[in-house]
Amino acid sequence: MKILFLLLSLSLTTASAQSNVKNLLTHGGTQQIRQAARIMTSGEQNTPENSLLLAAIITKEFESAPLSRIDALSWGCRALAATGNSQYKPLLEKIYQSKVAHKKLRKYAKKAYQQLATIKPNSSTDMGSTSLPINLPPNISQGPIPKASLVLGERKLFAIAKGDWPAIKFISQQLVVLEGTDTTLLDALSQFLIEKSVYHLNYEQIDTLAWICRALGQSNNSRYKSLLNTLVKQVNNSKLQRYATLANNKLTTSAKPYVINSINFQEILDEFTQK
Repeated sequence: MKILFLLLSLSLTTASAQSNVKNLLTHGGTQQIRQAARIMTSGEQNTPENSLLLAAIITKEFESAPLSRIDALSWGCRALAATGNSQYKPLLEKIYQSKVAHKKLRKYAKKAYQQLATIKPNSSTDMGSTSLPINLPPNISQGPIPKASLVLGERKLFAIAKGDWPAIKFISQQLVVLEGTDTTLLDALSQFLIEKSVYHLNYEQIDTLAWICRALGQSNNSRYKSLLNTLVKQVNNSKLQRYATLANNKLTTSAKPYVINSINFQEILDEFTQK
C-alpha cells in the first residue's frame, strides 16, 4: 500500500507540474510552450502574468525561431487572442506583417489579431492600455513590506532596489511587450543595469540585463543613450554587449541624459520598508 500511495502521489505531483502554465513557460522548452499555450487557449490559467510571459517569449523569437518551434509559437498567438486583451494587437500585427517570420506563424498571428480587433475598446475583457495588472513573483508580494500597503508602481521600484532578479526580468519583459515608457521605472532599471554589469554574472542574470537593454532601446527615450554607450564600452559579456549596442543604436543623443547614480536604491528600500 505504501508503494502504491507513493506512486500515486508522484503521479499527481508530476501531472500538476506538467499542467502548471507558469512553470511550463518558465521552462522554455518547445513542448512545454506548446502545452502551456494550448491550456491558455482553452481558457484555463490565462492570467495576465502568464500571457505576459508568453508574449515575451513570442516577441523574442518570432523572427528567428527554428522550424521546430513554429507550431508552439503559433499556439502562443492563439493563446494571446484568447486573453481578449487588445494590448497584444501591436505584437500580433508586427508578426503577421513581418517579412522574415515563418508563413504559418504569420497566418496564426493575423487570425489572432483579427479576433482581438472585433473586441470593443470598452469591453470588460479588455484591460486597457495602462491598467494591465501584473502579479509579481511571490517573493515580492510576500517580502519585508506588507503587500497591501504599496501600489503596483512602488512594488516594482522596491523589487528593483532589492535586486530581485526574477521580478526585474519580468518587469523588463512587460515593458518590452507593452512598449512601456515609464521614466521612473526605466531610470531604476538603468541604474540596476549599470551597477550589475561590472560583475561576473550567470546566464540568467545576463539574460535579465539584456531584457533591460531591450526595454531601454524600445522606450525611444534618448536620455538612456549615454548610459548604454557607457555600457557598450565597459561590458565584457558578448551577449550583453550585443543587446546594449542594439539598444544604443536605436536612440538619439540627448541634451539631458540620465545621470548615473541618480537613483539611490537604499533610499527606496528605506522608504518603502517603513510603509
